[in-house]
Amino acid sequence: METKKNFTEPDVLSEIVAENNSGFSKDETKAIGWVAHYSIELGFVGAYSQIWEHTHIKSSIASGAALGAVSGLIRILGWTQMF
Repeated sequence: METKKNFTEPDVLSEIVAENNSGFSKDETKAIGWVAHYSIELGFVGAYSQIWEHTHIKSSIASGAALGAVSGLIRILGWTQMF
């Protein structure tokens, strides 16, 4: 029987913390994974806000989709660097 690999970001981040012999419990590493995940997301939200506020780019569905695509590429590059 083949088991599925878990690729949810908070879980993967918690595994990274656990694998680095951090001394944290399983619950603590899970919490750290979620905090790291939401911190990264808040960073992207802050970047979007700054772009919309300080450039000629206005907040719209099109600019949101474009920024989302760029963010996706940044995430892919980040994950490939970690693994």
